[in-house]
Formats: sequence, C-alpha cells, structure tokens
Amino acid sequence: MPDIIQLLPDNIANQIAAGEVIQRPASAVKELLENAVDAGATEIKLIIQEAGKALVQVIDNGKGMSETDARMAFERHATSKISNIDDLFRIRTMGFRGEALASIAAVAQVTIKTRRAEDETGTCIEIDNSVVRKQEPVATPVGTNIAMKNVFFNVPARRNFLKTNASETRHIVDEFIRVAMSFPNIFFSLTTNGQEVFHLERGTLKQRIVQLLGNPYNAKLVSVQEQTDYLNIYGFVGKPDTAKKTRGDQYFFVNNRFIRSAYLSHAVMNAYQEIITPDSFPAYVLFIDLDPAQIDINVHPTKQEIKFEDERIVYAFVQAAVKHALAQFSVTPNPLAPSPQFQWRLNGINIAGATASSLSLTNVQVANAGLYSVQLSNQFGAVISSDAVLAVNRFPVAQCADMIVSAGSACLGSALVDHGSFDPDGDPFTLSQSPPGPYPLGTNLVALTIIDSKGASNICSALVIVLDRTPPTIVCPRDLVVTNAHDQLSSAVAFNTTASDDCSSTGSPVCVPASGSVFGLGTHPVLCSVADAAGNASQCSFNVIVRPGNVPPVPVFKISPLVNFPGYTNLVTISTENNEATLVFDASNSYDLDDTNFNYFWYDGTNLFSTNALATRALSLGTHEITLALDDTFPLGVSRTNVTVEVITGSEAVTILIGLVQDSILSARSQQPLLASLDAAAAAFDRGNTTAGNNQLQAFQNKLRAQVMPLDAALAGELTRAAQEVIDGVDRSVVP
Repeated sequence: MPDIIQLLPDNIANQIAAGEVIQRPASAVKELLENAVDAGATEIKLIIQEAGKALVQVIDNGKGMSETDARMAFERHATSKISNIDDLFRIRTMGFRGEALASIAAVAQVTIKTRRAEDETGTCIEIDNSVVRKQEPVATPVGTNIAMKNVFFNVPARRNFLKTNASETRHIVDEFIRVAMSFPNIFFSLTTNGQEVFHLERGTLKQRIVQLLGNPYNAKLVSVQEQTDYLNIYGFVGKPDTAKKTRGDQYFFVNNRFIRSAYLSHAVMNAYQEIITPDSFPAYVLFIDLDPAQIDINVHPTKQEIKFEDERIVYAFVQAAVKHALAQFSVTPNPLAPSPQFQWRLNGINIAGATASSLSLTNVQVANAGLYSVQLSNQFGAVISSDAVLAVNRFPVAQCADMIVSAGSACLGSALVDHGSFDPDGDPFTLSQSPPGPYPLGTNLVALTIIDSKGASNICSALVIVLDRTPPTIVCPRDLVVTNAHDQLSSAVAFNTTASDDCSSTGSPVCVPASGSVFGLGTHPVLCSVADAAGNASQCSFNVIVRPGNVPPVPVFKISPLVNFPGYTNLVTISTENNEATLVFDASNSYDLDDTNFNYFWYDGTNLFSTNALATRALSLGTHEITLALDDTFPLGVSRTNVTVEVITGSEAVTILIGLVQDSILSARSQQPLLASLDAAAAAFDRGNTTAGNNQLQAFQNKLRAQVMPLDAALAGELTRAAQEVIDGVDRSVVP
C-alpha cells in the first residue's frame, strides 16, 4: 500500500487556519483594527459594504510598512511583535501571532497600500486566494489602506453559512465598539454602505463611552479607580437605575484588550448584590492593568478569553473596587461607604500592623520567607487571596585561595582561584574570574565573582603566582676530533655552546674543561651547564678527541739465511758447527710516511747490537727474540717489531724431517727406508760431517721420488722441499 500522509499545499493550509481566525467579516474587522492600533495610528477609518461581505476596508495614518514588510506580513506566523518565547509573556500589543493577514488573504481578495514616512512612494500588493497577483510602487499617504473584498469567495460553503446583513453588521459594530472603547485617544469612524455610522473624536474614556453607548449614560456613570502594587482597576460602572434585563453594555478590558470572563462578571454582580434586583444586569466598562507575565492571552483563537495567574485575587480586587466606587457615590445601602480593609497574612497568620493595600518588607531575612496572602473585607464580606511564595535568597559565598602554577607555552599560566565557593540555599551558580587568564610570570591579583540563579552575587580575590619551572635549552657541539701538530703531544681546543630560555634570561654556559683548554692525546669528556634567572639548570656534554700529528716509521726487514719447515712459525736457521749461526739483518726497506730520516736500533733480547740499517749477528744455539726499533725523533715517532729466531744444529733439523715423516699418512713399512736415510744423515751431522749428511738427505729425496711420489705426489713434494731446505741451510751456514 502506498504512503497516504502528505503535506497540504500552502493555500489549503491557510484556508484551514482561516477557519479559526476568520469566522465572519467581523473577525477580519477586529484583526485589521487591532493592527492599525499597533501601528501607532491616531486616526482609523473602517468602511464596509454589504455587512462586510463585499468589502471591509481599514484606513489608518500609522507607521506604514516597507515593501519587504508589506509582502512578508501575508506569510503565516510572520510578526514584528515577538522574537523569542519570553516575548509571549510580555505582550502589550493587540496582535502577536502573525496569522491574521495570511488567514484573510486565504479567503478573500486583498489589496494593501502602505507607505512609511521616510519613503517617497508606497507599495501596493494585490493577493487573491493566498497568491500575489501584483506588487508595484504606488503614491499613497503615510499609513496603511487595506481592503478585503468578497470574503469566502473561494469557500462557498463558508459564505453560505453567513447570517443576514443585519446580523453580520451587528457583529461588526460590536467589534468596532470594543476596539474604539479601549482607545479613546484615537479617532475612529465607521461607514457602512456609504453612510457614516460613528464619528468618534479623540477624548476621555467617559466621552468615548457616551459616544458609543448613548447620551443617557452621561449622568449615570460612576468612576472606578483603584491602584495597588499588583494591579490597577479603572473605568466606569452604571448607577443602579441603568441596570437592564440583558448584559448588553458590559465590557471588560485587560491591558486594553477586550475579554469575556463570567468569573469577573460575577464579581461585579456581587458588588451590586443588594442594590439591584437579581434579574437585572448593571452596565460597566472596566479596565484592568497588570503585569503581562500574570496572564496568558494565548488560550483562544480570538484572544477574548485569557487565564489569570491568580484569578481569586483579581476577583477580590474587582469586587472591592466596584463596591468602593458605589459606596463613594452613595448608591449602596451603607451611607458611610467605607473603603475596603486589607489584612496581610504570613503562613495563614495575620501580620500585625500590615493593613495597607500593599505590603513592603525591608531588611528581608530568612525568617521572612513563607506564604503571603491578603484578606480584603468591607461591609459586604471578606475574601482571601491565594498564597504568594516569598523565597529569601541568601548571598552566595565566594571562597578563594592563592595558586602557584608553572608557566606553559608563551610563558603564561592558567589557574582557578575558586576554593569551595557555594550557595547556602543550594541554588545553581556561575563563577567568573577577572582577569580570566592565562596570566604572565609573576604575581597576579585575580577577582572571583559568584552569581546565583537569582542574581545575587559575591566576590573574593586571590593571587595567581606564575613561576618559570622550565629548564633553559643548552646546545653542545658534536664530538670534536683534533689532530695535533706534527711536533706536539697536545692541542688547545676552542669550542662554542649556546643557551636560550623562553621566559627568563640565562647566563653564559660553563664548561669543564673550558673552551681553549689544552687536551692531550685521547678522548676527553666535556660537561657544560647553564642556569636561567629562575634557577632552572640544564646540562649537555660532548667529547674532545685528540689524535697524534706524527706518523711513526714503518719497520720492514729481512733475515738470512733461514730454513722453512711446514707448520713452523718461528724463523729457523742451522748451525753446521753445532754452536752458533751468523745471520744478516736487513731493514733498508723500512719507511716513514711524513719524515725522511729515522734511526735504526737492533736488539737481541735487550742487548743492542747495531744502529745500522744492515746488521750482522752471530747467534748461539737456541731461541733469540730479535727486535727492530725505528725512531724519527718526533713525538710518538718510535715503532717496534720483533721476531723469534731459532738456531738449531743440522741433526736437529733432520729430527724435524723425521717428525714430518712419522706424522704423515705413510704406513710404517713405507716410512722405514725413509727414516733409515734420515737417521744416517743425523748421525753424520752430529759427527760434523756435513757432506755425508747432505748425501743421506739426497738419498732420502730419491726414495721419495721412487717410492712415495706414485702414491702421494703432494706429500712427496712437501717432504722433498723440506729436505732441500736442510741441505741449503747447511750449505749457507758454512763460512767460506
């Protein structure tokens, strides 16, 4: 099933709304007259034709409207009288809803001409069935001229329900009288079908009553005038002999707005209770002025019924005021005509001496809080008003405390000095701090104000002390690497550190060691610190690394003659005489990268044996630690290198060969002929027979080629080269 609920078009919605606001031509008359009054007019003319069915026209000399306002006035709920919900409770104007013109335009053909005093030309707008047919400039007097023609032309059913012309005219006259009655300071006229029915010059209220109700009332009206702090009542009531069998000439106005109130009518009737017959109705025109907040006029479409916040007290005032007026003019049974008596009460108990029409309290304390009422009484009776609540509002308590805070960004600090402020009545309250902050460094005087929901306030003050607790910023350099001068062991090193602070001034950074200090070789830590004016401190550190400026010589040497055996790291030489060996030490290839000259020092153990680049040294059997020291005479210009030289006999050299054979992979059978030759060579060398020993080593080499080479060529080659080293070593060691 499709959706069936939809929004009504504006013209239909306006017609429905018009059904509540515009019930007959008289409804439009009331709305248009009230608009003219609200516009500040001093002259208002009403023209009707055919009881308003053909024409209702209102011409005024009020403020007029601009072109935009004239167009906007015909929109629904468009008004200049209210702008927020609170305005509904302060209404002093006749109209306020913004519905009248939109409702009239929805059921009639409307033409409006209007001009403000400051405009050279006015505006003319024609609207038909809520649709603007024409809008143009027009020459027209200051004020507004609005004409409503052919009411209900587009709603035939509504038009058919209108009464006879005489009946509708009577309704129009009634509305005209009610508006004209409440504003005697405005000129009004009513013309119907070309004949002027009313021509009401500006005057007093009594003159206006006589103009509207007839000359017989001129001498039959009794003035009513009562003023209290709650409300004022004024107007006129008819003398008892003007009472009629109908209620025709009875008018109540609240804040100049005509209302219907059976309740207040009953109050007037009670005032006449003993001076007219029960079936008679007195004439009266009474105005009640009171605070708009005490009434609600938005309870009925025509605004002719209102609600009072306290109907009972209004009833009592009306009754007492009318009785008082009748008594003053000697139209009541009591010739003394006493004034109403007042007795104020607190919590139902009479307040001693509080008998005036108003009650004033001074130096109000909590004990004065309670329910207040007033009893009005005279010879006709007494009535008690409803209770009025007096709540005593005690001052809120402001409590402050000094605050110490740290400065944040921009060197400002924020803090609340409230220290338990409260309202003794438990009312909501707000706190405001002046100045509100944030606050600069130092001591700041701050005021704290507390205001409760009823407007009572109090104040206290405190200090907000803003401290700089942020350490300064110190920046150290990165690690400094310095190379000494060629001939120096140390260097003077200068460096720079920087310090800054967002809020306070800083001193110069202090470094240990200080900039410009002399640093020796190696890595030296430097610690720097700084403090700001507030005493906050910061540190940073870095290293000064001092490198030598001189490169020492590089030792390069050779020793000869030497024998090389597989797996031996020591340098080996052979002594054929079985007591010593003479070696040549050559360091002539040593060099220095930054110096050309340097000195040579050769040591056998700790014994210096030569200061030449080329040296000869006879070494005894055994192990010798040979050291070469080079010195370029500059700082750190000494370099050393050492080797171990082992001096052995020819027999010991053969023993090394025997070990190599025994440690090989050869079988014992294969080793036997080889070891035999080696044993013979060792014996020969022990006897000092070098030739025989070398011959046995050559025989060993031949056996390797014949017997081992076919099985393991690598092993045969290794052992052959080792045997040759011994042969060559023995030969080199023989002194020619």
